[in-house]
Amino acid sequence: MTRPDTTGVGPALAGAGRDGALADLLAEALTDVRGEPVRVDTKAGTLLSLASAALALLTALTSGAHLPTPVTVPVWAATAAFGAAVAVLLATVNPHTGPAPHPDRSGPAAAASLTSWMAYAHAADLHASLADLATAGASRWRADRLTELSRITARKFSRLRTATRLLTAGLGLLTLAAALSAFSR
Repeated sequence: MTRPDTTGVGPALAGAGRDGALADLLAEALTDVRGEPVRVDTKAGTLLSLASAALALLTALTSGAHLPTPVTVPVWAATAAFGAAVAVLLATVNPHTGPAPHPDRSGPAAAASLTSWMAYAHAADLHASLADLATAGASRWRADRLTELSRITARKFSRLRTATRLLTAGLGLLTLAAALSAFSR
């Protein structure tokens, strides 16, 4: 008969805590996940620069031009796709400061919410919160921090994927516009 998971970290890690392996696993996982948001932000920043430049160029080139209607539609659709991609990329690189501790919480429940540096800034009594955190345990804090960072990273990757699809659609529409322009002459 298996015992229920009472650690809140899942069955794979629950049995590892007896000999300190849980703390090691959580520390390693935290180290791994801390670098991922930086990677996503770097990619998003690069795409944001390229998409913004393409959007500005596309808008400047087409604002005064008289294009045939079959060409105008895909050009403006591409402009909309690039604009949407820029908005999604801005949301991707927007800093996530994490939740502030709930004002009605006290004790270990409040300490468990102290997984972001911003939570420390909003803590009403930081010394009491840190004492409660010590009571809750470092492994619990690491597990909560790992969960929070993983969710932030997953959201960032999802937005990056959406922006990449929008940029690809925009490039496809521009290719279609170029082909239509060549055939309409």
